[in-house]
Amino acid sequence: MFGFLLDEIPLILDEHIKDVRLVRERYKSVLLPAAPATGVKSLGHAFHSIRPHPALASAADETAFLQVLSKGVTIVLLDQANLNSPLALSLVSTIVCDIGLKNAVEKLSEPWMLYDIFTKIIDVITQKQQQEAVKEQEETAVKKTAPVVIATAAGMVINPSTVTTQVGTVYRRVVRLCGSALARGGKMLAFVGSFASGEASALEKTRVPLIGTSVFSLISTLLNLEERKPLVPAALRVCTVPLSHGRLGKVCNRVVAYYLQRFLGNAGAVANIIRIARETLFPNAGPMGPGRIYPDPDEQAAIRARAHKALLGCMSETAKFMVLGDEPKESIDEILDLFADKTVNKHLVYALLEHIIARLVPELTEVTPQELLDIKLGPATQSR
Repeated sequence: MFGFLLDEIPLILDEHIKDVRLVRERYKSVLLPAAPATGVKSLGHAFHSIRPHPALASAADETAFLQVLSKGVTIVLLDQANLNSPLALSLVSTIVCDIGLKNAVEKLSEPWMLYDIFTKIIDVITQKQQQEAVKEQEETAVKKTAPVVIATAAGMVINPSTVTTQVGTVYRRVVRLCGSALARGGKMLAFVGSFASGEASALEKTRVPLIGTSVFSLISTLLNLEERKPLVPAALRVCTVPLSHGRLGKVCNRVVAYYLQRFLGNAGAVANIIRIARETLFPNAGPMGPGRIYPDPDEQAAIRARAHKALLGCMSETAKFMVLGDEPKESIDEILDLFADKTVNKHLVYALLEHIIARLVPELTEVTPQELLDIKLGPATQSR
């Protein structure tokens, strides 16, 4: 499961982003001319010529692809009693196809829908970070001691304004900070040392070591670090070489697994992300609620502007300079442009949908839906 989330899905996203940038570079050039006679009429058609998908060859092919996919999923989900009823099988398959898969694909392919999802997820994450920062500031303020005063034997209170008293105060603070640093360093060493032995967790047993998973390559590709800041990924690759092999690599892999486990195992965070995505796709969860009104061009531009502001605001100034370069606004625009074409987005959605269903229902990678139906109904048919 963790290899699926940290390596397989990021790999699909990584390759998609690379292909989008390749098409943008070659489109309307000698290598990929815009020629209506050859079918390359837009950026989406150009992308399809480089990475074709059977569902997007035509509208009829897309409908047939979704019908076959939904039929296969329905056959796996229904019990044998309902599979014996052609009416029940056809009804459920149609509902899964038209209301479920087709509706989700169409909505997730819209650029403004993706921008809206990005904005809401970032808002939730930043709000949580702000709440934690405020809580930490409040705890720090409570721990602050009152001003130091000196009481003499005669009962007189003297404000510590002399040089000797100030030096003593500074000395005590330095000693306290050094002691705190040593304590934290010891705890950190003990924390890292605890991963040198013991049984490996499920996250550590992924097919690819965590440091070598595609999620880190996806981050580099999304931010276009190879062109924008080539020294950063090069330095990271050099630094991660000793952390990927031997005993040190094992310890580092376990440390990374520990923090990823805390995030991926946080049911509240995952539930919030799923809830946000669901509410964005289907804003009216109640019965017979009206669908979301399709935004006009001005509203779509406003949604993109909010996503731009959210992406730019979730980074510190140092992070902006390190990963976005001297022109962070233009860099964010380039990232958003990766998802600005509906046809290109639909290629990504279908690639992810196909891979997810293949992992959840591996039977569909070996036989057709009709063959799967014959296999499931075979014993019942023979016993009659």
